[in-house]
Amino acid sequence: MIIFAQIALILAVLALMGYFLGKTDNKSSALKKLLVCLLAVTAVVFIIFPGWADKVANFVGIGRGADLVFYSLVIIVGFQSIHNSILRKDAKKREAKFIRKVSLLQKQVDELRDELNKK
Repeated sequence: MIIFAQIALILAVLALMGYFLGKTDNKSSALKKLLVCLLAVTAVVFIIFPGWADKVANFVGIGRGADLVFYSLVIIVGFQSIHNSILRKDAKKREAKFIRKVSLLQKQVDELRDELNKK
């Protein structure tokens, strides 16, 4: 049963890694891709050898490996939230700029149409 759970968790980690690497665009930095791969490898190692998480946690001064994983996830989710917030603000700015351009172009089209109708 434990082997089945480990295999299922490893497949889930690999699927998530594929999803995150697959959804990145050309503008994604190599560092971001490297960090995703490093996180996936670390997750697989901790799944196969759970005692290593405790050893790493003790080395950095945290009591248990589970606490280390939890704290790491809190930090990752926090950075991802900040990153998404910044991207959302940039997208809103680009959208507003686009809408202004479309409005100006629509006004020019309407003026040209009025001139043609007068003739």
